[in-house]
Amino acid sequence: MKKPDTNPFSSPGQGFVEYALLSALVTIGIILTLQLFGISVRDLYCDANTALGGESACIQQESCVDDFTNDDGPWKTRKGEWEVEDGQL
Repeated sequence: MKKPDTNPFSSPGQGFVEYALLSALVTIGIILTLQLFGISVRDLYCDANTALGGESACIQQESCVDDFTNDDGPWKTRKGEWEVEDGQL
């Protein structure tokens, strides 16, 4: 015969929710502690990824690379009054 539940505060999914909240708090605590000591979580991830043979997740990509030092590019300098012709400045 099954023993009746004696805890009135217990519900069927309560254990899973408590476990998820506890895991989230521990994770946040670890990340904050690492940042407090100056350790980058991204660097740790990249080091582990590289050690396991992966490299594509940690490649630095530059989104805008133009230092405007040479004038042979598509940039034009216009002075005076600007006009719009066919949608072009």
